[in-house]
Amino acid sequence: MSMSIPSIPAWKQLQNWHSSQQFFNDQLITDDAANIFATAQTNYSVGLSNLAARAALKRINAKREALFANLPLTTNLVDKKV
Repeated sequence: MSMSIPSIPAWKQLQNWHSSQQFFNDQLITDDAANIFATAQTNYSVGLSNLAARAALKRINAKREALFANLPLTTNLVDKKV
């Protein structure tokens, strides 16, 4: 029975494996960081949109209340003779 000598020494195979694992881990960290920043940007944009919508609604309601406050009450117009 003959034994063949591997073309790459075991220590080199181990070193290559460690390097590939490190690259894989670095890529995961990079992808996770990118996802975190993308989520933060989305949340920020949605938050700003909600604040703008609430401010606009507040302005509309204030104008509506001011308009209705200046209108005369029309409930007794039916009873008046023209």
